[in-house]
Parts: sequence; structure tokens; C-alpha cells
Amino acid sequence: TKIIRWMDYHSPTKTIVTAAWDKLSKLFNHKGQEIKKLVTHAKRVNCCRFMPNGKAVLTGSLDGTLKLTSVDKHEELLSLN
Repeated sequence: TKIIRWMDYHSPTKTIVTAAWDKLSKLFNHKGQEIKKLVTHAKRVNCCRFMPNGKAVLTGSLDGTLKLTSVDKHEELLSLN
């Protein structure tokens, strides 16, 4: 991972999501171990946020898109330009 621009912590699941300049969003456990790569954008990922239930993550990128991605299934649920 290059520069991490943003992160969010979901307390009930003790999971961290990051937004980084390598165009990736990744999930980590509370010990800092990578769980999985969550979503890829065409340009740097600037921000990320867990949905309140922890089942999806919203990411925003310099490519002008917002992506809502399922945490469990790694499915893109919505993409907005």
C-alpha cells in the first residue's frame, strides 16, 4: 500500500477499512493484519466509510466515482459517477 489517505473503524466488528493512493481500499482486522482488498478505483481512493451495520463500505476516488461494496461478498453494490 502506498499512502493511506483515509481510514474508518467499525467498532462492533473490530474492522478497519482504508482508502489509499494505490487505487485500493482494503480491510484489516484490529491487529493490523490485512483481511482482503475490497475495491479498486481507476485513480487514488480519497475516502472510505463503513455503513452503520458494517456490511458495506462506501469509497470515493479522484476518478469521480463513489462505490458501495459488500464487505462479505466483495460485490460492488452501487457505482455513482
